[in-house]
Amino acid sequence: MRYRLIALDLDGTLLTDGRTVSEENKKAISYAMEKDVIVVVATGRVTQSGRVFSRMIGAEAYIISSNGARIFDLQHRKVIYEDGLDINDAKKVAGYFESLGVYYHAYVDDVMYVRYDGGPLIFYTEQNKLVEPDLRMDIRLCDDYESVFLKNRDKISKVMTIDDGLTLIAEMKQELMKNENIVIMKSHNNNLEVMNKTVGKGSALMHLADHLGILREEVIAIGDNDNDISMIRWAGMGIAMGNSIDELKAEADDITGNCDDLMPDSLHVLDRAVMI
Repeated sequence: MRYRLIALDLDGTLLTDGRTVSEENKKAISYAMEKDVIVVVATGRVTQSGRVFSRMIGAEAYIISSNGARIFDLQHRKVIYEDGLDINDAKKVAGYFESLGVYYHAYVDDVMYVRYDGGPLIFYTEQNKLVEPDLRMDIRLCDDYESVFLKNRDKISKVMTIDDGLTLIAEMKQELMKNENIVIMKSHNNNLEVMNKTVGKGSALMHLADHLGILREEVIAIGDNDNDISMIRWAGMGIAMGNSIDELKAEADDITGNCDDLMPDSLHVLDRAVMI
C-alpha cells in the first residue's frame, strides 16, 4: 500500500518540548513530501497556533485544528470544513465555567476570546511574542460571550478550561458529560475542551481525505492523547506514540518512540508513506 496522506498531532507527538520539531522528524516529513505525500498537522490548537508548526515543517497545504472542528486550506486562505458548537450549548458551557470562577476561553472564528486576564492567558501572550507577526493568535479579553456567540453562531469551535486542580477537572468533566450535544476532550491532563458532539480529528480527516480523493487505506495518523483516538481508529494506519495513553495504544496498528526522544524510529514510520 502506498500512503498518500499523513496526519500528525502536535503536542505529545511531533513536538519534543511543546515547541520544537526534531531534525530527524523534519527529514522524514520532507522525504515523504518529496514523494508527493500530503502532510497535515491535526491539532487541538486553534488554526493560527498550528500554522506555526506547519510552516516549521514545510507542510503548508491544509491544517486540521480545534480537534477537528475546522479544516483550513492554507494555500487559498479559506475554511473548507467547519463543525461548530450550537450557540445555546456554547452559552451553557461558558456559563458553567463562569459559575465556578475557573479560567476559560473560547475559540470563535479563530479568535481566542478570554474571560480573565492573567493566569493561563500569560502563557498564550508570551508564546505569541515568540512567533512571526503573521502567525500570532488574535487574543481578546471578553466580558460578553453571548454577544460574540450571536455574531458568529456557526463558527464557535470550542470552549475550554485550564486548571491544575485535577480533581476539579474530573468533576467538571462528569458534569459536562450530562449534555448529550457536546463532546469533551483533553489534550493535556489539566484541561477540558468542549466541542460539538460530532467533532473529532477522525471525522475531519475523513472529510479532508474525501476532499482530496484519497482512500482511507491511504492515510496514516499519528497521535498520543484521547483527542487523537478517532483519527487513529479511522486511518488506514494508526500509530501511537510510546508516551500515548493506554486507550489510544489499544486502538493503534503500531507504536513508535516517545515524543521527547530524537525518535529515529520516525524515519521508519514515515517511510511507509512511500511504500509501493
